Order: sequence, then C-alpha cells, then structure tokens
Amino acid sequence: MTPVKRGLELGAWDRRGAWGLGLGTWDLGLGLGMSHADQCRMSRDHRKLDVFHLADALVLQVYRATAGFPAEERYGLLAQIRRAAVSVPTNIVEGCARAGEGDYLRFLDISFASCRELLYLIDLSTRLGFLDRTVSLDLTKIGDYAAGKLSALRRSVGT
Repeated sequence: MTPVKRGLELGAWDRRGAWGLGLGTWDLGLGLGMSHADQCRMSRDHRKLDVFHLADALVLQVYRATAGFPAEERYGLLAQIRRAAVSVPTNIVEGCARAGEGDYLRFLDISFASCRELLYLIDLSTRLGFLDRTVSLDLTKIGDYAAGKLSALRRSVGT
C-alpha cells in the first residue's frame, strides 16, 4: 500500500506513528504499529453510550433545580452538588479517552461514586429545604437509573 499524504492537519498521526501537530502528515494505512485490541480500545466514543447521555441530561436538570439555592450556599452545597453532577459524565468521557481497560474501569468507578455522592447531596438539599420534594424525586430517579447503568457498564467491561 502506498502512503497517502494528507496535507495540513491540526493533530494527526505523523509518519513515525506518533500523534502530533504537523504539516503534511502521512497515513500509512498500517494501523500505526498498534494491535487490533489497542485500536479498538482507542476508538471508544462516549457519545455512543446511553449512560453518558443520561448523565449529561442529569447535569442540566441539577443546574436548573439548584438555580434557586440561597446565595450563602454558592461556595458550599451549591458548588458541591453541581461539581458532583458534572463529574459523572466528565469521568465517562475521560475514561473513554484512555487507552487501557484498567484506566477505563477506574474512571467508570469514579463516575459511579460521583453519582452516588450526587444522590446523597440531592437528599440533603431536600431535607434542608433547598429542593422541592417533587424535583428531588425526579432527580433521584434519574440518578438511580444512571448509577444502575454505570454499574452494568462496569460489570460488562470488567469481564
């Protein structure tokens, strides 16, 4: 197979098989010296995971639900609940970007733990009177479902 010059690209494999910013990168069509398993691991796409979309929707709902928190909670519970919510899909994305299965599982574990943390913070916020009970139940249903999907994904990858 003849190498194909691809021209100016912002981030591509160079002719040595290394990722970089370069002028005139080369596509050798040889898998760049990686095994098939390595190529498959590198091709994880978080956008194809239902649990990612669920976690992403949960973040949006948490931000909307917490918009009415008291100003004095800006750097306290408000920041913590939002940080936990954002951590769930963010760790899914980061795990998918990792080449090794061990790293992928570790980030799925972190995502799961953040989801459980979020569920506690939702409950606490409700007991403190910052969240309406109906909103809290809706968020909890989504969060429990996301935690279950993450647990199932972790089990399926770990086997």
